[in-house]
Amino acid sequence: MDLYNYLKRIKNGNNPAYGAVIKAEQITQTTSGTKSSQISKTASLMGGLAANGGFREPPPILFRRRIEYFLTISKIQNVVDGMVLDITNRKHFFKDTTDGGKGGAYSKDLQLMERWEKTQVQLSTFFSEMVRNWLINGTHIVSPKDWMPLQLRSINAKLRDDDGNTKFYIQVINGVEKPIDASQFLETHYISIDRGAWGVGLFDSIMNDQYVDVDGRQPTSIAQIYRQTLQDHGKIIHKYANPLSIYMPMDGETVNQETIDNDIVPLIEGMKPGDRIVLNKRLEILQESIDGKARFTEYTEQINDELETGLQSSKNRLITKPSAMADAEEAGEQDDDRILGIMDQITIFMNKSVIHAVLGIDAGFIEFQWGEKDEFHKHIPPHIREGLELGILQPEEARQMLQEKHEWEFLELDNNNQQLLDDRMANQTMMLDDKEKKANQEALQVAKETKEDLTKRTILLSQIEEQLAEIK
Repeated sequence: MDLYNYLKRIKNGNNPAYGAVIKAEQITQTTSGTKSSQISKTASLMGGLAANGGFREPPPILFRRRIEYFLTISKIQNVVDGMVLDITNRKHFFKDTTDGGKGGAYSKDLQLMERWEKTQVQLSTFFSEMVRNWLINGTHIVSPKDWMPLQLRSINAKLRDDDGNTKFYIQVINGVEKPIDASQFLETHYISIDRGAWGVGLFDSIMNDQYVDVDGRQPTSIAQIYRQTLQDHGKIIHKYANPLSIYMPMDGETVNQETIDNDIVPLIEGMKPGDRIVLNKRLEILQESIDGKARFTEYTEQINDELETGLQSSKNRLITKPSAMADAEEAGEQDDDRILGIMDQITIFMNKSVIHAVLGIDAGFIEFQWGEKDEFHKHIPPHIREGLELGILQPEEARQMLQEKHEWEFLELDNNNQQLLDDRMANQTMMLDDKEKKANQEALQVAKETKEDLTKRTILLSQIEEQLAEIK
């Protein structure tokens, strides 16, 4: 595209196609006396072009469409909620893994992490939001400031640089696109393919319509076909139970219009199931023929089987088909394998990203683990336990005896720990705020350059139009 046509499209309000991938070098080749960096930055915020030669990447399946399928197809909702409950009902804990797994070197950080879980975030809710977003949307984005997830249905695209790093999320608020600094968030994918911008969810195979239909038409996703099939079935059943009936005088019978309108029609319309009517004229009844089963059963079962395959779970078949109970053990093992895989992904995300965001320490010292925490490696001696039960010993006295005679070590749990956690979180927040301020300054600079560049484009376009007019 030459510069003249490109500027003309912008003037007419016809920007490059949404989600188009256009390199900044393409503009540089047609630019005379204009900074290519300014054009690429400007175009990235306008849509279509990407900053510094990067790309604007919309999700292949809109997030609001994914959520719509979850809310309107019970089978999808059943699979998702079943897996979420299987995971959130599991026990978990944090562990100091230093000193060969015995711990101790990072005991204070372990306390801070446990206090963070109790005071800052409810991990069962945190995990349920993450798993739902993974399964439905393929992507989960959360802010380490308040640990609240980003509202994905408001996200239209992301901007990535040439190396594939996400720079901005494009959020739509009241119809206006707003760039959000991606460095303020943690992003994780359920399935990553070919370093794609967005993750792949569990149900993408039945939600996706981004392929070429053999007839050249816009294809329809399996989820949409299944949902439409349910609606069509309802219409068919309604027609089958209430077929259209036509009453007409038989050959040889003469009935004037006034008699039909004033006598026969009101009688027929007022009849209820089981009513009888006596007329002095013979009427022929023609009924709409509805075959509510034979024409649709085979196609419906095929669509349903395809949907069940895309759901990748046995949870629905065990409810809808009792005979499937015979395969419940094997199917349950397949579901367990998938759930264990999701739990491993949660563990990696917690250990690699979350703990570092909370404490600011490198990964590997404090770890998140699944299971019941072993707190019974030390047993209170019987005489001290009996003294506590009888009230002979006070807790502080028993504690002193265990420290002096049995070499027990107690970690101090006081308000200083909360202050230390607050200080750590404040430092992390300060770092994020610095990044946000820097990003905001860059965004303001880009906006300024955008305004200046558009002004230059308008002047250049006017000059080109004047030259064309002179030539004509």
